[in-house]
Amino acid sequence: MQRSILFLACVLIATATLSAAAGTVVFLSSEGSLIPVPRNAPDFQSAAAALAEGPTAAERFQQQLTSAIPPGTVVRSVIIRDGVAEVDLAGPGLLSPLPDAVIDAIQEQFLWTADAYGLDARVLFNGQPTSSLRIPSPFVEEAPRTEIFLTSGALAGKRITISPGHGYYWTGSYFTTQRGITCGDHQQEDFRNLELANLLVTYLQADGAIIHHTREPNKNRGNHPLSGKPWWQMCAPFYLYDKGYPRSVYSPITNSIPGDPNYTSSQLDDDRRSRPEASNYDGTDLYLSIHTNAFQGNCYGTSCPTGIEMFVDATQLGGFYSQSLSLGQKSQTAIYAAVRAVYDPAYPCRNNCTPRTNQAFTEIHYPRRPACLLELGFHDSCDTDVPAQKDPVYTSSSMWGFYKGVCDYFGVTPTWDLRSYEVVSHNIPTLVKGGSSFTVSITLRNRGCVWNEQHQFRLGAVGNSDPLATVTRVTVPGNIGPAEMVTFQIPMNAPLTDLAYYTDWRMVQDRFGAWFGPTVAQVVSVDSSPPTSPGPVDDGGPVQASVTRIRASWRQSTDAKAGLAGYFYRVTEKDGPEVLGWTSAGVNTSVTIPLSLVPGRTYQVWVKAVDNFGWETAPVGSTGVTVAQLEPVRVGVAKMLADGEPVLLQPVVVSAVFGDHYYVQEMDRSSGLRVEGVAPAGPGHRVSLRGLMGSVGGERRLVDAEVVSSPVAGSVPVPVALSGRDLGGTALGPFTAGVSGGVGLNNVGLYVRVWGMVTEVSGTGFRLSDGSVSGGVWVESGTFHRPGVGEFAVVSGISSVRQPGMERQVKVSRDTDIWP
Repeated sequence: MQRSILFLACVLIATATLSAAAGTVVFLSSEGSLIPVPRNAPDFQSAAAALAEGPTAAERFQQQLTSAIPPGTVVRSVIIRDGVAEVDLAGPGLLSPLPDAVIDAIQEQFLWTADAYGLDARVLFNGQPTSSLRIPSPFVEEAPRTEIFLTSGALAGKRITISPGHGYYWTGSYFTTQRGITCGDHQQEDFRNLELANLLVTYLQADGAIIHHTREPNKNRGNHPLSGKPWWQMCAPFYLYDKGYPRSVYSPITNSIPGDPNYTSSQLDDDRRSRPEASNYDGTDLYLSIHTNAFQGNCYGTSCPTGIEMFVDATQLGGFYSQSLSLGQKSQTAIYAAVRAVYDPAYPCRNNCTPRTNQAFTEIHYPRRPACLLELGFHDSCDTDVPAQKDPVYTSSSMWGFYKGVCDYFGVTPTWDLRSYEVVSHNIPTLVKGGSSFTVSITLRNRGCVWNEQHQFRLGAVGNSDPLATVTRVTVPGNIGPAEMVTFQIPMNAPLTDLAYYTDWRMVQDRFGAWFGPTVAQVVSVDSSPPTSPGPVDDGGPVQASVTRIRASWRQSTDAKAGLAGYFYRVTEKDGPEVLGWTSAGVNTSVTIPLSLVPGRTYQVWVKAVDNFGWETAPVGSTGVTVAQLEPVRVGVAKMLADGEPVLLQPVVVSAVFGDHYYVQEMDRSSGLRVEGVAPAGPGHRVSLRGLMGSVGGERRLVDAEVVSSPVAGSVPVPVALSGRDLGGTALGPFTAGVSGGVGLNNVGLYVRVWGMVTEVSGTGFRLSDGSVSGGVWVESGTFHRPGVGEFAVVSGISSVRQPGMERQVKVSRDTDIWP
């Protein structure tokens, strides 16, 4: 940071070994930079005296050098002990209070002058600590705690004040930053400190700490109304005033409203003092101040000052020096180790990586709690520290180190390592198709320092090989900061061999060969095999009557890995051309295939099974089904044929219709037959049918029936009047049985009429007796009405068979067929 009386605020100072020869003193430039100036001073005592005298007249007017040391100041004594030069100053300018910026600048001038002699420096005013001449401010009482924070983590409940140095302040006539742009384009320290603080806050909050800010942390808040500058760029008093802190906190020196245009003096000292007072008011557990350092203005080459430095105040108010020293030492050590681990193994740590304790800077003097001030490299060392400060791995690792130092101070282990992450998700499959190419994704949430390709942070295949991936490293896109997520895409190829393959991935920083974080692993099974064969295929052959369809069925296939997707079928003439191309059957193992078939030709049905990866079985064909060439036969002749024989009935009349079957008979009422399926037309219609003969429950029936021609309307046949004894009749040939005790011609399937007295009513029917046969006949009336026992009734219906026992039965299809 550049130093001047006007430009110093919230200072965190990191020193560097001055490469100048003995005989150098440090003054201030007109721009506020520290400037080493040669003097005839062989030892520090003479250098201290020369420094107190101030610049020469020529230096003041020609080089415009100044000094924060008041004119007329003399060195009362210089005592050098254990590498520390204690300088006691006196003079007319040291008899009344001085601004904090002046006192801090005086300490810096002696610090850097002593550094040229290999010494540290402690300044006294009239034998008293520098704090004796600080402008007094009201004592800030700790505010009552009313908030309740429910946090978890290693730092759960710890309240920490974060103080990023500087920012825009009111000079009395305009707003300006406290530090300038360096090295051509390097961002002002005022703004960089806030960004560093936000990184630190990310780590602390992730582990449960409760953060108290001294500057606006939200870079998206908008602009401060008086200055027009972004809120996050304003110094501490503006933020504290906006948040409702008392005036003793936000303006402890000037007692004015921040940025008040009517206030014509500088409010710089309010910035320095308000930060520690805010921590006193909040009653936090720690005070952490963040800065970057500066020495002599833009410096190029490897001899420029460089490194990390920490400050604590041995004269700190409240008796917290020992705790502050512990906090500062642990933090500096952790920062140093973190930066060296991921950024540069040779990055330096100043003052033997031990906090400086002899400079009672404002920010670390007033907190009544453990406090330390970090100077993270030099923002005017253009070839060394400036590139580091622009590097997100450097800045994030240093802030992670600060977080670890806090954990070390409290005696807890950080939940998240310097290189760490949590696995958010991945979509690595457990099963893939052999020979396939696919891309998987792994999403991680970074919990450590920033990842980028520049520093060789990559997702790596564990063991530097993978049985599926085509790469062993996947680069990080851009900069992935703490708490940010990144998704890696990994191209993979599956072998054709049916085996299980283990793929595992972790993050690695190849530059250091450092693997870290949890492993994302998956066992991936490869499937290169089709399902089991669906054969044999049954096509209903060897012969069928239908000319409009083929019914086919096959065995259930299985696929243990990918799972069965379904079946496809096709139809060909046997050893001939294709009739129907491959068609999906879904997962059904039977289909009815609508076709236009030619009688006399033989057809084959081919079936293949397909799994969810598209692997197919070899097609399996049926033995073939021939479409019969049929001549019309009468119903009576058909009933003398064996089950499975194809027949052509034409024309026949529909005599009765039931839900899932119906009856037809010859128009001369010579014979009737049950037909399975939904009736193509109502009773009385003339139809021609093709189908196969079959049997069910003692009756013959036509199955797989189809209508050959359109039904023609007609009248319902007159029922055949039969006595109970004649109902049913005897057997008709070897395949059509008669009823038990039947006599006469077989009439099962005919539309008939019977009569008699009702002798029983039960279940879904009633019994009727005309006295011609023992036990009478059973009338299956279903839901239709039933006469009462003892009534005379006349019933029309289908002659049928009641099981068990092949009993005589009449099936009623209409309620009007029962009288009365």
